[in-house]
Amino acid sequence: MKNTTFLHRLLIGLCLYLFSHILMYGQVVPEVCDSGIENTCLCETAPLQCPVSDLDGLTYTMSLYQHAEDGPEPMCPGQSGTVSNNPTWIAFASWCEELTLEICYDNCTGGGFVDGLQAAVYSDCGDLPGSIVGGGCATDPTGCIDDGCTTLILTGMTVGDTHYLLVDGCNGSACEVEISVIEDCGVELSDEEIVYNGIDDDCNPLTLDDDLDQDGFDVINDCDDTNPNINPDAEDIPNNDIDEDCDGQDFISSTYELDGEQIEIYPNPVSDLLQVNSTSSLSLELNLFNINGHLVISVDNVSTIDCSQLIEGTYLLKVIDVESGDFAIERVVVVK
Repeated sequence: MKNTTFLHRLLIGLCLYLFSHILMYGQVVPEVCDSGIENTCLCETAPLQCPVSDLDGLTYTMSLYQHAEDGPEPMCPGQSGTVSNNPTWIAFASWCEELTLEICYDNCTGGGFVDGLQAAVYSDCGDLPGSIVGGGCATDPTGCIDDGCTTLILTGMTVGDTHYLLVDGCNGSACEVEISVIEDCGVELSDEEIVYNGIDDDCNPLTLDDDLDQDGFDVINDCDDTNPNINPDAEDIPNNDIDEDCDGQDFISSTYELDGEQIEIYPNPVSDLLQVNSTSSLSLELNLFNINGHLVISVDNVSTIDCSQLIEGTYLLKVIDVESGDFAIERVVVVK
């Protein structure tokens, strides 16, 4: 979901939660924007209708309060001269990719010689009018007549996202409005959230659908979505049989003793740099052999071996203390 949608849901989450439990869900009747402080005056604070079927039969009377700055200019990309005048913003949760809305209006006043209504639907309050939804533009001046209906056949919506309906009066006129959902998504409201389906089934933005452990990774990238300490950015803890960083394997560290000093070899499996660390300044010789016994890498007095160019497979690492002649052999697996 986009940043604007995320912020919008956080802001209204608590109120929606209370509405859903006190009123047992239902249509949120929008406040009339007649002073600039009502939630319908701005896209970012638009009252959320969830489920989308709550838009069906929604009625209200527009205000003559003019606040063109709260709507985009132009209202639709490429349509110069189309401006908002007294916009009303209503948000709805998209439970499907296609939706048909009909907005009927009558008893329009205040527009002078031009009365009527224009409308548009967007997917992002931070990108107006660039985020116009397919089929979501109804600003043709021929529609500016009193007593009529405007149909929006919306396509290409993202399931689970919030979308934003702008209803505006032609030439600033105010009308009595009724919104109808001609074709809804056929999704029923649930008492419980169904996780990982991309839909706000219970119409409560505080109920998580994905990233249940809130570690910043969706389930598609998180190998354990119930534990915030396990995700691709986590640091793998060696030898605990848990894949904290979701790379498909546990970090393995081996410890040996050479000439009374400890050395540690990690990670294993390895994809790039194999580390060989000692507790003191031992002079080490590192020899890496393939499974056929052929020497492929030999280095002295360094603590790393670059395995990034090796083919996948099993190798044997021989670590030799140059001064004492003590050595250790470790089986190393190279992965890509």
